[in-house]
Amino acid sequence: DFLKVTQALGADEVDLAYDEWTAERVQVCQKAGLATMAWCKGPLEMSDNEAVYRAIAKTGVDVMCVNRPELLVSMLVPARRRRCLC
Repeated sequence: DFLKVTQALGADEVDLAYDEWTAERVQVCQKAGLATMAWCKGPLEMSDNEAVYRAIAKTGVDVMCVNRPELLVSMLVPARRRRCLC
């Protein structure tokens, strides 16, 4: 059970590949007081696109670590409010 292992190690966050998260898994972690992060796989398996980002967001994770941050920003922030985050 990943939750028991996480708590036994004294961790305060669970980081999993984006395709391993479900809304239920996020809720279990958050109810246990753990932050959640979904990360996208590297360039060799890059599947980052708007549909993937929307699916990740629907799970309710606290943090998304993505390969195309400009795409995520364009989805979340209206064009008139965007500025360079570099």
